Amino acid sequence: PELVAEIEAFVEQEMAARQIPGAALGIVKGDELVYANGFGAQELGGDDPVAPDTNFLIRSVTKSFTGVGVMQLVEQGLIDLDAPVTDYLPYFTLAEPESREITVRQLLAHTSGMPDVADFDAEQLESELPRGDGALEQYIKSWSDASLVFPPGTDWKYSTVGIDVLGDIIAKASGQTFEEYMDENVLGPLGMTASTFNLDEVNPENLVTPHRLDGEQAVPMDYIVWAQVHAPGSGLITTVEDMARFAIANMNHGTIQDVEYMPATVYEEMWQPQTPPTPWIDWLGTRFNHYGLGWWVGEDGGHEAIGNYGASNGANAHLEILPEHDMAVIFLGNFMDFDQLIFHANDIGSAIAVKLAAAESEV
Repeated sequence: PELVAEIEAFVEQEMAARQIPGAALGIVKGDELVYANGFGAQELGGDDPVAPDTNFLIRSVTKSFTGVGVMQLVEQGLIDLDAPVTDYLPYFTLAEPESREITVRQLLAHTSGMPDVADFDAEQLESELPRGDGALEQYIKSWSDASLVFPPGTDWKYSTVGIDVLGDIIAKASGQTFEEYMDENVLGPLGMTASTFNLDEVNPENLVTPHRLDGEQAVPMDYIVWAQVHAPGSGLITTVEDMARFAIANMNHGTIQDVEYMPATVYEEMWQPQTPPTPWIDWLGTRFNHYGLGWWVGEDGGHEAIGNYGASNGANAHLEILPEHDMAVIFLGNFMDFDQLIFHANDIGSAIAVKLAAAESEV
């Protein structure tokens, strides 16, 4: 009880100092969600409180889900990690001919040289992005005149668009839409019934309002940074309760409640660093030491940390697994301002993870 009170006081203090209107926290230990709570309100000044079943957009944490989808199909022999993307998407190309040499593994590890959207808000608000069953293919074709950031496999650069390409590979390899495949093979088997890759399916009364700064004051946004074409890279909407099920399944190397949704051997490769130390270490800390296949591989407070962390204007999300402690921390918030570039949920989630690990070590 003392530790719970300490953590809750810390969350409330940090939310007040950082102007976060609403947040949800989940702590997983072993096979259980041992703590779940909501803090604050879905919208600043509103009456609807955040609860463990409140929906949040988790942005780049989505990439781990898409990575799982890819690895499932690798295990089925339908995708080869080291095959060129063009084996699955013959229309895939950028301006340089060597772009056709980009492999599935390179996209998943962000070593492909794929460029990225400069401003996701502007893209969404100023252009008509495709929607419908063929949206991903149409969007990927629209990048054919873009230039590589570097030759494939020679460097590292984070690219949400690169993960979106993987969503189309999942669709073509499986014969389903990306959303259908993920619903039937990832979300469904895990019992993530409150989660979706389609914003239109979410009850708006149970969805937090995004907030960003107006001057120095956090204010509600009148739009959500979400687009169907970016569903594979940043589009999952979910809850702390559902995220706990995903964390448990991965902590158990692909199994939850005796249901195996992925072979345990996959983790030997998926959680293996695929990159040298990334340039994000100096910016965001040692949780960002390396990138695996859809996951960050690093350490936090001296503890091995596997996770993913998401941010956009109005949303910030944190999923951190501490394998040696059989523990995970999920923290979701409805405030973020990219002009400020402070990742509040990640700061808070990391501090809680380190605090819990230290407390366990003292027992």
